[in-house]
Amino acid sequence: MNQTSFRAGETIHGTVCLQTSTPLNIRALRILGKGTVRSRFVVTETTNNTNTNGSSSTSGSNTHERVVTGKYTVFSDEHTLWGTESKGFLIPGRELAPGTYSFPFTFAVPHNAPSSYESDHGRIRYKLRAYLDRPWAADYVTAARVLVHSAPDPVVLNGFLSQRIAEASKQVCCWIWNQGSVHVHTEVNHSVLEPPQPSAASGPGAGSSAFPSHAPQSLALQAAPDGSTPLAVMMHVDNWSSRKLSRVKVALVRHETLRASGHTKVIKTTVAQRQLDGPVGPKSTGHSNEFVLIPTAAEAGSLLSVPSTMTGTGDVIRVEYAVETDVKVSWACPMHLKIPVYVAPAPPPPMQLPANGMYYSDTTKWAESTQAGTPSADYGVGSAAMGAASSAAGPAQHPSGMDPAHLEGYPQAPPAYDGAYALLSPPPGSESGGLAGK
Repeated sequence: MNQTSFRAGETIHGTVCLQTSTPLNIRALRILGKGTVRSRFVVTETTNNTNTNGSSSTSGSNTHERVVTGKYTVFSDEHTLWGTESKGFLIPGRELAPGTYSFPFTFAVPHNAPSSYESDHGRIRYKLRAYLDRPWAADYVTAARVLVHSAPDPVVLNGFLSQRIAEASKQVCCWIWNQGSVHVHTEVNHSVLEPPQPSAASGPGAGSSAFPSHAPQSLALQAAPDGSTPLAVMMHVDNWSSRKLSRVKVALVRHETLRASGHTKVIKTTVAQRQLDGPVGPKSTGHSNEFVLIPTAAEAGSLLSVPSTMTGTGDVIRVEYAVETDVKVSWACPMHLKIPVYVAPAPPPPMQLPANGMYYSDTTKWAESTQAGTPSADYGVGSAAMGAASSAAGPAQHPSGMDPAHLEGYPQAPPAYDGAYALLSPPPGSESGGLAGK
């Protein structure tokens, strides 16, 4: 593969490269594409025990911990690149002649696939696994992981764009006497956040978003030096009560909800926060403050590395963001306001990889012969190696690192081969060759 990062709905193109210096008895060469969601955490359970002895009984409780796991499969798709489709134990193998072969493959990433995710208690992973299915013997296996970035649903985005304002009022009382009221109005300039592309970390337009902004007129924010618009919160506070507001805090908070076996674990992380320098006095109105939570695109790229994940996970993992405002009123219950925020994934630009991104060898290292095109004796009996290259990235490098032009002399694939293939280089005397699907 020539890249490891894909958008949901895109197609993964690649090639499995196979080299063997001796005939191989295999049922098939297969490749499996799979996306899985998994949560795993520790829960504490209490069991009540009752012991009866004659006419008397005793009761007690026992507390213990156990690990619970939640699983969900986003997609699972397997292709047979060579050989038989059957996997039965009694199915015999077929002989694959010595040579160097290339098997192109494609996998479609589902449109609703969630973004890749890793934490101490859960993960969303996508993997490609190629293997030689050998009869009555251990398989040769190679695997590579890819990153997937979800495609935001326009309906979901419009729902977030319509939620930019939160208001709350509180009546402060002491027993039966009314001590006045407190009113808080909060407004954000962005409810859909898109971290910048790493390649656009500097220069004009860095950090610009592909999503609509529609910033309210009351937030006349200036662009940062790198061209991005900061995430800011405008707050207006009216304190008509006789109590002071001892603390006013605004924070961008991430909530990660994991579920497994009927249990739920919530991880709350404060991404960024700001706080008033001092309290708001009693009978004091007209306080307007602007809190800039994320000032630059560079800071957004580091703080918003975990995108929102709300669909496509089987409810095993859910990642949500919100701008939360906390107002602490002296000798009274605090006030809490919440504005949901959607953090969109921003995949890095396609990353060029060596052709052996997926690689397997049953020898400790590739043996490079002094004579071009002649397998070295160091390969041993039945040695084989597999790698991956991109069918869209031009001539691929062989998994061994050797130039394909130096691999002349290997035979063509056997007549029994019933899939698409091509030699990495033409056999002696041939005028054509190359990767299939170029």
